[in-house]
Amino acid sequence: MIKSGNHEIPFAKQFQLYKSIFNVLKPGGVFINLGFLFSNQREREEFTQITRIKDNLIGATDSVINRYFLLRHELYSLLHEVGFTSIGCEITFDYSIHSDIVKKEYFPTNPNAIKDIFTAQQQAKTLLKNNRIELSKTANSSSMYLPGEITVATKPKVS
Repeated sequence: MIKSGNHEIPFAKQFQLYKSIFNVLKPGGVFINLGFLFSNQREREEFTQITRIKDNLIGATDSVINRYFLLRHELYSLLHEVGFTSIGCEITFDYSIHSDIVKKEYFPTNPNAIKDIFTAQQQAKTLLKNNRIELSKTANSSSMYLPGEITVATKPKVS
């Protein structure tokens, strides 16, 4: 099982990640992935941009370079390519990310840093249009609701 971690792996290494998981599973074993999973490429790109701003502000340069949020068809294709079968969605959900928590956890000594994130959120037209970002009209706060999925895939049993 991977919980909210595969997006930390660069796309170029994703195949090897799933191949390694496939190789350690016994025949009939089940792989479960819980994580962000976008269907809309533009939403993914806008969220990636917002995340890069936060990562730059906190000095997480490796994350800026390496982080990759998969599209659903990319994950399913990778799992199929390495040999998994019965690949499917167990449940979908929304990740909730609230600016008050981001400010407290990432910028406790620099509350003004969140302004750059607000600016990026205001420019994320597709996320806004799809109601994935709610900007508070009275306070400097926001909430993002981003697509997540629990994906299940099975390693075939040996005949």
